[in-house]
Amino acid sequence: MYSAGVVLFELLTGRKPHTGETPIQVAYAHVHADVPAPSSLGRHKVAIPDYVDALVAACTRRNPAERPVDGHAMHLRVARARKALLRGLDDDPLLAERLGAGPGADISDPAPASPVSPVRPDARTVLIRTKTPTEPSSWRFVPRAEMSEKRLQASTPMSPMDIDARTPQGSRTSSVRPLVRVSQTKVHRRRRGLVALVLLLLVGLVGGGGAYYYFAEARWTTTPNLDAMTEQDARAALVTAVLGVNVTREYSETVSASHVIRTDPIGGARILRDGTVTMVVSQGPERFDAPTIVGLARADAVAALTRLTLAVGTVTEAYDETVPVGTVVSSAVEPGTQLKRGATVDFVVSKGPKPIDIASYEGKSADQATTDLQALGFVVTSTQANSATLAAGLVISQAPSSGQGKKGDTIALVVSKGPVMVAVPTVRGKSKADATTILQAAGFQVTIKSIVSGGIAFGIAYGTDPGAGTLVAQGSTISMLVG
Repeated sequence: MYSAGVVLFELLTGRKPHTGETPIQVAYAHVHADVPAPSSLGRHKVAIPDYVDALVAACTRRNPAERPVDGHAMHLRVARARKALLRGLDDDPLLAERLGAGPGADISDPAPASPVSPVRPDARTVLIRTKTPTEPSSWRFVPRAEMSEKRLQASTPMSPMDIDARTPQGSRTSSVRPLVRVSQTKVHRRRRGLVALVLLLLVGLVGGGGAYYYFAEARWTTTPNLDAMTEQDARAALVTAVLGVNVTREYSETVSASHVIRTDPIGGARILRDGTVTMVVSQGPERFDAPTIVGLARADAVAALTRLTLAVGTVTEAYDETVPVGTVVSSAVEPGTQLKRGATVDFVVSKGPKPIDIASYEGKSADQATTDLQALGFVVTSTQANSATLAAGLVISQAPSSGQGKKGDTIALVVSKGPVMVAVPTVRGKSKADATTILQAAGFQVTIKSIVSGGIAFGIAYGTDPGAGTLVAQGSTISMLVG
């Protein structure tokens, strides 16, 4: 319907309704501007009535819902306009209002009065051109019968209104030759129908081609390539391309900050005119400050790294004499170091003090035991005690004497002072039995040594070996001399 209206406009004016330097500009004008009234151009040879302007406007409205609904509806409007032209109507505001109305308008013929005499049913009409001294050329449909009955003098310009009532045939002859003769014979009408059909087909092809071009090509443009451009330059390029912009931002390891990473659609892709391009702009590399995790429990250190989108790397456990078990001793990354998302952080967790094997020094030199144990990190304490079996300076006992300990643990030593020294009591003149009892009570072992090789022995103690008063280790054996 729209294309048919455009062709009608071109037939009336000899030009297209919209022009431009490029097809895109022409298509843009069709979308955003109304087709002008043919009579408004002022360059045609025929005075175009207002109802013909209305017919063109009805067919070329930009809103399809306001145009005639189909070819039949348009045919009715064209037929009404043609009847008005045949009647010679210059302007008819009522008819113009009906022909220019929406799809539901009443297009019935009210049969308005004609400004010229009625046309006989069998009369043929012609289009003649007349001119007055003060008027431009005008075209009128005039009954041929009247033309044969009215003589038009070449010396006197005339208009169709100068043609008065019909006179007897042959009384006057016209000096104006008809420019167009419209035959009403059956054959001619059939031919005109065929021409009209061909015209409609051409109109359909032109309109279809124009619609295809508009919907397939003219409505589209190409997305400019904005990759790696600065945001400011990219915005300017989109303004030039008459495209909108939607900006999102993200971090990039390869594209500098404030430069375009990518677009959607990509550069070179088709996009509707006045469409919107989504532009992703770089914020530069994404970095996070490494947290302080030394001194934190292992679980707390892992949580601190996770909050910053960092990953836990290799966790090493090591003995430490001062840091409690399960506490971070050291980190491979200094606090505040800039790290990428997902970067790994290695750290060391304390296993506590390193265990030390404890060796037994019982029966060995107390001095050597103290030196060795202190070198391992132990604290050594010692006490002294007499020992009947160990010489002075030897370790009688050690606590603990085995197992494992750690630096700072205490190991207690008991060091021998040697045996208890007891003076040998005097048993001279005592009986053997009494002397033995006295020596044993003093803590000695007693052996009997007889000093009588023959004769009578009285069993009297004559002395001891060692002698009385000598300091001897308690538990030593004393020889008692008996005679």
